[in-house]
Amino acid sequence: MRENKKGFLGIVVAVLVVVVVVLAGVMVYGYFNQESGLSLTGEEIVRGEKPKEPLKVDFSRTGVVLNWDAETESYVEDWIFLYEELGAPALNVELVFDENSICDMGEGEKVCDESQLNNGDTVSIEGNRDDKKVMVIRLKK
Repeated sequence: MRENKKGFLGIVVAVLVVVVVVLAGVMVYGYFNQESGLSLTGEEIVRGEKPKEPLKVDFSRTGVVLNWDAETESYVEDWIFLYEELGAPALNVELVFDENSICDMGEGEKVCDESQLNNGDTVSIEGNRDDKKVMVIRLKK
């Protein structure tokens, strides 16, 4: 009878040790996962830096892009976005692109190449507005 109790206690102790080791492993993994920014839940694994927070968008409109100045009848460097709002036609803002601006010109999302824009292209813009300029986050043709 004592041998059965010893065998049973040995099994219980072994199971408890396995449970403690597994829980400790999960806790250690969770700690290092948070510290390193390792992500196994997304489409890609990123090590060494925390995933970037999505940029907040405060401007989202559809309109037309232009780099033609009607007053001087010449092309200009900056792209202008012409759009409408209820009761306010022909509003415009200057578009500002940087290395984080993403464009989809019909071939998937890529870093924006302004040379692919044409006067009169109808596009949808998402970005951040600052007075008369919009920092482009995403442009879709």
